[in-house]
Amino acid sequence: MSSTNVDIDDIEAWAMDEGTGSEVGKSRKRRLQHLVASIEYDRRMPQPNALPVNSGERRIAEARQRRLLSKAVAQGYQPPIKEIATEIGKEAAGHALGVPLDMDPGAMMKDITSREQSAKKSRGIGDYGLGFGFSPGS
Repeated sequence: MSSTNVDIDDIEAWAMDEGTGSEVGKSRKRRLQHLVASIEYDRRMPQPNALPVNSGERRIAEARQRRLLSKAVAQGYQPPIKEIATEIGKEAAGHALGVPLDMDPGAMMKDITSREQSAKKSRGIGDYGLGFGFSPGS
């Protein structure tokens, strides 16, 4: 198995989809077309999995594919593993905050507000301060 898991077909499909939008600027479209041309060039070259393990040729082929991945990431491509890691990170952050991420933002704010109000009531924090026994007139 190759040390790089670059899915060239996925990158090419992404670049083609990104470049076909009408709101895509000329510069971005040109960079995406260059990426697709680089992928077509890579396909004509020996692929890493077809070369002997730990050979110089294989390392060069893997480096070529890593450069393609790097160019794609610079254009906004997110490799599938990165998307999964991002989602896991969001879920972990939501769990740490006690907020489910699939909740509507308006409902989430109402939920947070109601939890804050109930926490104030349970700790004896009123409208007059922090609950240290001081009143506004003292």
